[in-house]
Order: sequence, then structure tokens, then C-alpha cells
Amino acid sequence: MTEVHRSACGALRNLVYGKANDDNKIALKNCGGIPALVRLLRKTTDLEIRELVTGVLWNLSSCDALKMPIIQDALAVLTNAVIIPHSGWENSPLQDDHKIQLHSSQVLRNATGCLRVLLSVEVLKRTDDMDDSGVVWPNIVMLKATF
Repeated sequence: MTEVHRSACGALRNLVYGKANDDNKIALKNCGGIPALVRLLRKTTDLEIRELVTGVLWNLSSCDALKMPIIQDALAVLTNAVIIPHSGWENSPLQDDHKIQLHSSQVLRNATGCLRVLLSVEVLKRTDDMDDSGVVWPNIVMLKATF
């Protein structure tokens, strides 16, 4: 099954690359592709599949119509399954206690690239109450540290 996931995600990444393929991005969303990618990212331990899934999500994030669906479906998983583990983020109630120890990887690069696009000022204005789940703050700190 791993090889099927790897091949399918590689093909999807290519099909949704660039602005010229926004129709493909919308089609992928309309057939339940975003939640399926998120489930795969959550379940797989295969590094190459994780790279491909985060690459697909980054490519999808450039489509304005998909920003909120990706935030709703993928932000928590990108944060908890990629950003926090790859950053060395230590859970602490005090923001000053958070330590960032970057572990560079393609998965982290793809996830932060996706989040950089998604967490624009315009989008954040629409998600003011989103940080109740604790996913926005680690991403802002991570993005500041990496870019």
C-alpha cells in the first residue's frame, strides 16, 4: 500500500502545481482529497509519503478558494504532526519558555511553506478565535524562526 500512496501523492503533487492548475486543485478538494491527504499525513510514518503529502498541501494552498478548507482540515495536523515535532517546540504555558530547535527536512519545509501562504494577515483576520485550539501561536513562532 505504501507504494500506491507514494505514487498517488506524487501524481497529485504534479497535477496541482502552479496557478494554471487551479481547476485541478478545486477538483481534488471537491472529491474529498484534502481530508484524505490529512488522514494519510496523520497515519503514515513513511518520510517520502509525508514529504509528498505536505508538498500537495503546499501546492493546494496557493488557490485562494482552498485556503479556508485547508486551514479547517489540515492546520491542526500540520502543526501537531509536522511543525511541533520538527521544531523541538516544548509545551509550556509560558511563551518565553518555548525553545525552537530546528530540524531541517523537506517535510518541515513543505509544511512551513504551506502555512506561510495560509496564515496571511487576511486569513488570520477571519480566524481570530482559532487559537483556542493552540495551533496558531506555534506556527507564528516557527515561521518567524525559519523565514
